[in-house]
Amino acid sequence: MTNENIKQSTENIISENQSTEFIGVKDVAGMLGISEATVRNWIKLGKITVVNPTENVPSFEYDKIVELKKSIESGKVSALKSRRNKKYVTGSSMYRSYVASHSPNLLSVSKLLSVTDKEIDDTIMEQLLLDCAEKLMIRALLPNNVMDSLLDSLQKACELVKEKAGEPEQGYFKPIEKIILRNVEYEYISNEDTLGFLYISLLSLNTRKSSGAYYTDADTVSKVTSEALKYATDTSVYLDPCCGTGNFLLQLPDNASLDRVYGFDIDVIAAAICKINMAMKFHISTDEELQLVHEHFSSSDFLLEYNDIQADIIIGNPPWGYDFNKEQQTLLSKAYYCAAKKADSADIFIECALSHLNVDGCLAFVLPESVLSVKGHLPIRKYIKDNAKLKMINYLGDIFYKVQCPCIILSLLKTKKAPDFLSLSSDVLSATDLEIITPTRTFNVEKRDLPVENLDVLATDEEYAILAKMEEGNKVYLKDNADFGLGIVTGNNKELISKVQKDGYEIILKGSDIMKYNIDKPDDRYIKFDPERFQQVAPEYIYRSEERLLYRFIAESPVVAYDNEKTLSMNSCNIIIPHIENMPVRYIEAVLNSNVISFYYKHKFKSVKVLRSFLEQLPIPVIAQDEMNKIAEMAETLQAMGASVTELYTMQISQIDALVARAFGITNEELEVIKNA
Repeated sequence: MTNENIKQSTENIISENQSTEFIGVKDVAGMLGISEATVRNWIKLGKITVVNPTENVPSFEYDKIVELKKSIESGKVSALKSRRNKKYVTGSSMYRSYVASHSPNLLSVSKLLSVTDKEIDDTIMEQLLLDCAEKLMIRALLPNNVMDSLLDSLQKACELVKEKAGEPEQGYFKPIEKIILRNVEYEYISNEDTLGFLYISLLSLNTRKSSGAYYTDADTVSKVTSEALKYATDTSVYLDPCCGTGNFLLQLPDNASLDRVYGFDIDVIAAAICKINMAMKFHISTDEELQLVHEHFSSSDFLLEYNDIQADIIIGNPPWGYDFNKEQQTLLSKAYYCAAKKADSADIFIECALSHLNVDGCLAFVLPESVLSVKGHLPIRKYIKDNAKLKMINYLGDIFYKVQCPCIILSLLKTKKAPDFLSLSSDVLSATDLEIITPTRTFNVEKRDLPVENLDVLATDEEYAILAKMEEGNKVYLKDNADFGLGIVTGNNKELISKVQKDGYEIILKGSDIMKYNIDKPDDRYIKFDPERFQQVAPEYIYRSEERLLYRFIAESPVVAYDNEKTLSMNSCNIIIPHIENMPVRYIEAVLNSNVISFYYKHKFKSVKVLRSFLEQLPIPVIAQDEMNKIAEMAETLQAMGASVTELYTMQISQIDALVARAFGITNEELEVIKNA
């Protein structure tokens, strides 16, 4: 399924600038599908060359940017591979997970790609798609009149793409030899999107354009449809507002009727393929059925093109992560509550889908996990609060090829007709009988009020009660009670860091040197403290404080060690200098290192980066002075034991954890819940 429903294609941006010899930062960002901030960062890193480096407003050679774009798309330049940028999810390998692992068509597509040029143009793609479509429809026993109409529709879609791209009539490569096509066969498999599988595999070889898509694997599609179909009836109307080639709609039950199924997508080729898939799924044979296929599955923008369809089941993987241009934003802001400010396309699709959903109907979408907690998605969480009921959240993790972005399946039931006016006030969302599925466990939230600022549902009701308990009583926080500092960013480690100790050089720590309660000091990393030579450095007192806490920047929960030797650290090892009256720094160290705080942290903050803002929100219990001193002394004993982990060392940590749990008022039974979690 495609995700280009909203964003203007890069090719259009290119064509608009072809008459310009030099372009600016904004144009470069649009062509490459990156932010303007990233463009400026690439200038600093030397990844992109400016024409006038001494001027305030940089400009670039248009041809050079086109060349860079092609290199990124082809994989020759890996600048975007690690970024969460779905525009360049490309590569020469097949999307094997898109179909079942036992599908015979895996071998067919693999065979075809093995004899196809490493780079193909749209003319060749057209030939291959038409060949596959015809063979599949013959095996599905579709009549000739239906086949001819659908093949004509697919061919026109391909020609339209070529026309928009300005591709030469003969293409960039020689046409595929007929012997190649003759030697590749496809097996028609009911409910398998074979033609869509070929299309997305060919897109990964097409270096003229980026795919701009997240293609949903077969397992995830099955999970989405299985969830939604729990609420289907014999008369349900089905809709995928961003259907791509129809992989979700292919999983609909046998009792679904063609006249009650709809799909839309802005990708004209994908929409044409969806028509073919639906014709084969429903075994159409009459002109009336063919007319329904052309009417119900079309290339159109579901957000901005009016239609009056009301559905009982809405499924799919809507586009997310794209910015709208000013014209689109203006139109969307007039039509949708969530678009009053700059909104994610996923949020607007959820709102739009809910407006087309009948009361008691089900919506099941694949979405970024950030929809549940990130501030930018707050408007849609408020909208859901007033219009729908949470039924299921399935945490999938990173499921898309070369994209690091945790995903969920979100299932909602429409509770009422959307009001003419909605006040998106910040409030709580009442969750009852909500199913939570994670890779390790499944449970139900029986009844809980969830703050819409953060729909934290990864805790069972029992665990949630413990989290609430930890926030009760006499607590203090590091916010406004500590100085924080970042470790040193040298800007040139190779030049400034020495493997041997020289005169005036001292040890410098990095994150991996920090363990709970201990520091494993390196014997091959030294630096001379010369702030003027560093790219970024905190005030010197941050490094020279008499006592402070060092913590790993990259960790699933706080990993903290006490330091009173004024040891320097790099930016993967950051600093806290607490100044809470009558509270020992080592006691704070013990609280932050405890499994109780680890439990609290992992539920509250879904990040592998330990941010200052997170640390400032962690509760620190205020208990009797002698109890705090006792825990601090035990922490000091741990440091004296050294960095090696022994049975005695582990036992001491366990004893400290028990004392910290008691400081929070946590019982032995609740502590077992924490350990099991």
